[in-house]
Amino acid sequence: MDTDVPMATRDSSLAKHRQDILRMSVVYPGHPCLIAMQIMCSFPSYEAASQPTKHGWAEALSCSDVRGAGGAVNQGMELLRLMAEESMPPDEAHSFGCMLWKRSRQSDHPDAMEHGEIEAERHRDLFLALSSSWMSLRHAPQEPQEGAGAPKAASGMTNPI
Repeated sequence: MDTDVPMATRDSSLAKHRQDILRMSVVYPGHPCLIAMQIMCSFPSYEAASQPTKHGWAEALSCSDVRGAGGAVNQGMELLRLMAEESMPPDEAHSFGCMLWKRSRQSDHPDAMEHGEIEAERHRDLFLALSSSWMSLRHAPQEPQEGAGAPKAASGMTNPI
């Protein structure tokens, strides 16, 4: 499995949406669900997106394909963390992202609230499909790289960890 290709685009049914997602208009400062979609299309895993740069912040914050203000990117990363580390289902992550958007926009950029809500709802089904694919590929057993000498489990099968 090619681990340098963003996981979301390894699923051929979703690969065709990658460019559309990366080009989508994101209402400033960026709806967490739409930002999370761009992160999933730009990085092979949550771990890759959250790797610290030499400056100490997550790689996702430095990626030009992730179009949002820093706080919005952090909110998108939080949705992905909840799905990756706490097994939050994608539909709950979407609802949580919408709640973060409303809560954040009430105090700053209230004029963007409605447009952001509309965009997030318009892309809800794609968010759910992309998230499900990203998480299922993340948990799928990985084949060892040639010559990598991956550790063997007691059963003789390659240990995916």
